[in-house]
Amino acid sequence: MKFLAVVPLTAGMIVNANVEPNTKTKIEPNSEDNGSLQVSAAPADHPDRLVVVKRKDDDKTENISVTDKNSQENENQVSEKQLEVMEKMVAGHPIAKMLPYIAKRNPVTAAFIVSIAKKESNWGKVAPRGKNGDCFNYWGFKDRRFPFVAGHSCFPSAEAAVSAVGNRIDKLTANGRATPAELVVWKCGSACAKDGNAGKWISDVNKYFRPIASAK
Repeated sequence: MKFLAVVPLTAGMIVNANVEPNTKTKIEPNSEDNGSLQVSAAPADHPDRLVVVKRKDDDKTENISVTDKNSQENENQVSEKQLEVMEKMVAGHPIAKMLPYIAKRNPVTAAFIVSIAKKESNWGKVAPRGKNGDCFNYWGFKDRRFPFVAGHSCFPSAEAAVSAVGNRIDKLTANGRATPAELVVWKCGSACAKDGNAGKWISDVNKYFRPIASAK
């Protein structure tokens, strides 16, 4: 059985590793520490937890942390409260059928998926349609892996749409764009300084982004 180990080696650095109890795994290459990790078996009274220790030398180990596998995994998905906020927002709109997939994304990405879709398509009510019906593109997104309809990608399913759009937003937020003002590149790319409507886009997206992102 494998556990998710989250090991704080130094301040600000987290190492993630899928490991089995009582086995070693190398620290990530970008670590300054070239040692290895030793993962002990989970305590009998807490089978969902594990003790992680760092081997400092051949005869000495240092206890680093005890990590709750379930709580760590849940931090990367939207909370029940955030999902409740989104459900109330999009009720009666086409994007509602995408919520099961959106809920699996990290909270910031999910908030952007919903708030940008409101601005770009009124949550799917004004969106391109192909010969087979809905293109599931509620964000004005262009992904050349998929056929184009009306200048935008036509996705084969709601799940494919959320995956493509969510992955793109993940990359943007990983580069420090965590607010609508920072993610306005979605609308205007490198020309935002000359786009007179950029401020309105930011304001409109933030109206829905903020309540989702701040829900606990």
